[in-house]
Amino acid sequence: KKKNAKATFFLVGNEITAEREAIVKRELEEGHSIGIHTFSHKKNELYCDETFFFQDFDQCRDRIREVTGITPTLHRFPWGSNNNYVCPIVDNLIQKLATQNVKSFDWNVSGEDSLGTNVPKAVIYRNVAKDLERYDQPIILLHDSNTMKNTSAVLGEIIDLIVEKGYSFGTLDEREEYQFPKSWRK
Repeated sequence: KKKNAKATFFLVGNEITAEREAIVKRELEEGHSIGIHTFSHKKNELYCDETFFFQDFDQCRDRIREVTGITPTLHRFPWGSNNNYVCPIVDNLIQKLATQNVKSFDWNVSGEDSLGTNVPKAVIYRNVAKDLERYDQPIILLHDSNTMKNTSAVLGEIIDLIVEKGYSFGTLDEREEYQFPKSWRK
């Protein structure tokens, strides 16, 4: 907020507790976008088939709608669209999401802040810095959970770097859908 940087927050539905509802509402009030990440974040259940995926997806969408009054149209696959769990069904999922006017997004720059519970601030910063200028319109992946305290601690420096490099901030609802290239799938 201090640096007037807008972002898109992909939410985990079962983490939108009564105590956190005000945060979700504040994200929207401050001009950020909200998307569906998952309800459960359990890859073995979420990706076992399309039915389970959409049950989880709908549960998260309904929880966000209950709290905010809006129906989110943005989505991010847990672990991205080319992970070994989702690959067998990802193309069908993306097509079906599109029929619901939902756009899915991966990232092209990552802070790698979720690789452990205490990734050093310098590592997160360096990970963003090394790939930032590879893209005209970078989509940067960072996490805001309680276990990612170093991410929030270094965020101001990352925002300063982004501005210094001549980029501006926007939300993904202003962008075209983006997934990892199919050639990356194993």
